[in-house]
Amino acid sequence: MIQTYNVSTEGVLVLCAQVGLKNYYQDNAFDYDYPEGILPLINQGIALAFTTESGDEVCVQVALNKSPEVADFQDLGTYQLEVQADDTLYFLDHATFTQICDGLQGDINQYEFDDTYSPKVTLENLPAGWYQVQAYGKPLDDFEEKQCYLEMIFSFTSITQKETIEIDDVVAI
Repeated sequence: MIQTYNVSTEGVLVLCAQVGLKNYYQDNAFDYDYPEGILPLINQGIALAFTTESGDEVCVQVALNKSPEVADFQDLGTYQLEVQADDTLYFLDHATFTQICDGLQGDINQYEFDDTYSPKVTLENLPAGWYQVQAYGKPLDDFEEKQCYLEMIFSFTSITQKETIEIDDVVAI
């Protein structure tokens, strides 16, 4: 299955797990330092972050257990995310992510999404477990063609358990 979305990023695209975010910020304070502050979330499989230097609008494709066509894309790395039972994954800009994590202790359900998020970009009903997420990106020269400055692909593959991977920086494209 491949799904396509257009997402406004305000310079940083964050993909995060609703349940993991809420659980993490029940016990931890939000760290405003970017990208250092988000690294614990990346390393625990709660969130991924990408600096989208190409502009605000990003065309996102999500491939679940299917190999997408990525021949002309830059490989942005392999990551891991944990999806828990009844979890939802959200694509957010960094400003909204910050408001949810700091002001609402990571509780996305308490956030009032405005018209910017119409519709909200979410992945729902994924089976619980760990996923390997391969990220790809390609800057676009012509905004009018796809109504975005950057095209990104996230390919999700289910894995049985988390592998030991420590991320020490955030990719910029």
